[in-house]
Amino acid sequence: MSETFLDGRVKVAQPELGFRSGLDAVMLAAAVPVAPGQTVLELGAGSGAASLCLMARVGEIRLTGVERDEALAAIARDNAAANGADCTFVAADIFALPPELKRDFDHVFANPPFHGEGQVSPDTARAAALMARVPDAGQRGATCPNVRLRILPAERRCRRRRDRYRRTVRRAV
Repeated sequence: MSETFLDGRVKVAQPELGFRSGLDAVMLAAAVPVAPGQTVLELGAGSGAASLCLMARVGEIRLTGVERDEALAAIARDNAAANGADCTFVAADIFALPPELKRDFDHVFANPPFHGEGQVSPDTARAAALMARVPDAGQRGATCPNVRLRILPAERRCRRRRDRYRRTVRRAV
């Protein structure tokens, strides 16, 4: 099934079942303060909606999207080709990035799953996978230890939420 974003400027094919991109992808892309010529990495790119919205806003950037699901990465590559976007989507685990992606990027962004306290993904396999991928509280880098990220002022709050989510997932699985 195909969706359009940004008044039809971006067309994104998405799987019928599972997570589907929406307004959050558009708003996330709008929040990245990228300038032409900069490098950008999206972690957990899915079908590529946020990356493609960012490319539609600022076309002269070098964008790489990482998605651990090979089928979604293939859809993202097809979506990039269909939109004429010169960006790359690779299938990889963000905690075991290929060597060519272990470098500095001007911007790194992600749209992680957000669940309130006591909530987990209804998909038990996804919930278990998320629990296994959550960094330990002592690690630096709130999202990915292989990419240098600026630690945001809200890091402690994010760590508390992550730890709460981890405890919730363990109880649910």
